[in-house]
Amino acid sequence: MLDFRSESEDSVSSQTEAQRILRELVAPPSPGESVKSLIRRAARYAGLEFRRAKSLWYGEARAILAEELDHLRQAAAGRTVKQREKAWVNEEHGRAELRDVLDRLERIETALVSLGQNPVRSVEDRPSIQRD
Repeated sequence: MLDFRSESEDSVSSQTEAQRILRELVAPPSPGESVKSLIRRAARYAGLEFRRAKSLWYGEARAILAEELDHLRQAAAGRTVKQREKAWVNEEHGRAELRDVLDRLERIETALVSLGQNPVRSVEDRPSIQRD
């Protein structure tokens, strides 16, 4: 099948893709972070010069080579993997911290019972988590 798209249509779609990839590389931005710092961070993640990243960010690049777009795609894929790994580590850390707090709470409740005081919470009110 023949492709009747013009070169300008191809460059618009590659410009849009490059712009989207750069913005995804730095998503979500920190509150109050300037656009300039976002572009600087996106350039660092993508291995681009600041001026090139800025022209891609604003859709002002005259041409985008296929190799450059492939490089951006690889940077985005690598960044996504790193973000998933970081989220997993944070989730595991949160679970460990919750287990620690629940263990300390249980020890405090045991101490209260041994002193003859009734803990405020009943067993049914306790959150259920899997303990290792």
